[in-house]
Amino acid sequence: MAGNIQGFDAGNLALRPTETGVEARAGTARRIGGFFSQQAGAEQTLAQETSRLGSETAKLGSETSALGAEKGASMADTGRRLGSSIAEAGDAAVKYLDNKQISQGSAAWTNILQQATKDWNDISAHADPNDPTVAKKFMESLDGQLSTFKDEGFYTEGGQKWAEAHVEALRTHMAEKTMADMSTMAGEAARVNQKQTVNSLSATVHSDPTSLDFSPTALKSSTEGMISTSPNLTGAQAAAVRSELLQSGSEAIVKSAAIGYIEKTAKVPPWATDPKYAPYINGAELKQFESAAKAEAKKNELTQKQIERPTARLLIRRRMPPPIRL
Repeated sequence: MAGNIQGFDAGNLALRPTETGVEARAGTARRIGGFFSQQAGAEQTLAQETSRLGSETAKLGSETSALGAEKGASMADTGRRLGSSIAEAGDAAVKYLDNKQISQGSAAWTNILQQATKDWNDISAHADPNDPTVAKKFMESLDGQLSTFKDEGFYTEGGQKWAEAHVEALRTHMAEKTMADMSTMAGEAARVNQKQTVNSLSATVHSDPTSLDFSPTALKSSTEGMISTSPNLTGAQAAAVRSELLQSGSEAIVKSAAIGYIEKTAKVPPWATDPKYAPYINGAELKQFESAAKAEAKKNELTQKQIERPTARLLIRRRMPPPIRL
């Protein structure tokens, strides 16, 4: 059998040792390169998938966030609507209470105003017009009623504000009314008292016209003293009363003096047109004085004739010879 074994001829494969090694290495390199290429491709694919997964995750996060925001907005809107409904219900309840208190309070407030006005009119009708305590005492009593009115029956903010405003309005009204009424009564009292002074001064100048220069001074002094010491005369009322009393009083005194002068002299007084007294005598009155002077002159002339006539008769009788007796 050994004789049948043929020897292996390497030359038959046509291979050269050097080329075989190179090709082997090249093949190995190609296989390794392909491996690394595959690995790189896999890593690239993994990176792409990871990036995609990140994008999907981000998208999911964004959608989740949007869903959360939408949900939150929905809940907030629901809360606002619920809160608004509760607030509206609460406001309606408060307004109902406000209306109830104000409706009841309005009637009570009107009654207080009516009663206070009546009480004050009754008090002032019998009050001393120069007593400064009359109005003060009345207002103190009214303040007590107003405090009770405000403190009872008003417990909501709206009701309390309404009550406070109306209490203050009524207090102000009555304070102004009492002050004005007392000032008016004081003015009337001043007119009555001053009339007595004017009558006295008018009688004086009528009987003695030469006292005319002194009388207006006395009138002014009396008027100023009475007005300045009156506690209830307000500034405006005092000024009006002063002007009225001085004007009307001076007119009465000057005219009385003129009439007295005419009765005594049958002439219009020379000072009737004097700038000092002319403002108290108008044109029509001056003509009346002239007519009165003429009438007085005629009356005096007639009186004189009546006086002279009996005297003349007596003289004639005395001059006649005694009758002859047979």
